[in-house]
Amino acid sequence: AVLTLALGIGATTAIFSVVYAVFEPMPYPKPDQLVMVWSSGRGSRNSVPSGDFLEWQRQNTTFASVAAYRTVSYNLTGDGNPQRLLAGRVSIGLFKLLGAQPVLGRDFLAKEDQPGREKVVIVSEGLWARRFGSDANILGKALKLDGEDFAVIGVMPAAFRLPDQRERELWTPIAFKDNERALYQARYIDAIGRLKPEASLAQAQSEMTTIAARLAQEHPDANAGWTITVKPLLGFVVGDVKTVVWVLF
Repeated sequence: AVLTLALGIGATTAIFSVVYAVFEPMPYPKPDQLVMVWSSGRGSRNSVPSGDFLEWQRQNTTFASVAAYRTVSYNLTGDGNPQRLLAGRVSIGLFKLLGAQPVLGRDFLAKEDQPGREKVVIVSEGLWARRFGSDANILGKALKLDGEDFAVIGVMPAAFRLPDQRERELWTPIAFKDNERALYQARYIDAIGRLKPEASLAQAQSEMTTIAARLAQEHPDANAGWTITVKPLLGFVVGDVKTVVWVLF
């Protein structure tokens, strides 16, 4: 009896921890309005070309905002040992879309999302503490990333994560160059949107399907056979495990 109780309680506790991790509220304000938007077709789900993303921003009417991010890495040199750091290049408005703001300093400005003006960086609270001793005077200092100087403008809270939950050490503006603005072939960025309060997921999906068909006509070499999928952020994060987790519980 003791062994049976121990196994039952242990198993129930373990699966409850999994259930809690899967179903706990997303760490963003009004998470039910957040959706991932990606290219799908030719038998796969894929990232988004920068040209498509910019068209989505211009043409949609159901999103309060749409933002993009790309995972990159930088070599940090200068004071201390060189480090290779995981980073995110993000479009202007991404932090605001997710309801996040720096604990020190400020967010990126629209003018900083332009080539030649993008040499600014927001660091994570972890990197700020580990590398710079939580120095409150870090704002305005230059970090040498891949041999170029980036001015520190802010510090993001330690708990902040992008939807894929990877721990990034710093963020810089994505600042699409002219050739990237007309790029429809390479699928290399991730897009996230926040629905307008009055818009439904079905409305957003219908509109984005129409936009995808229009882009396929305008750029058949790149977009023929591709459409757009809009999925709630929670579904993107937990995938198809919800049913399995409930059954196990």
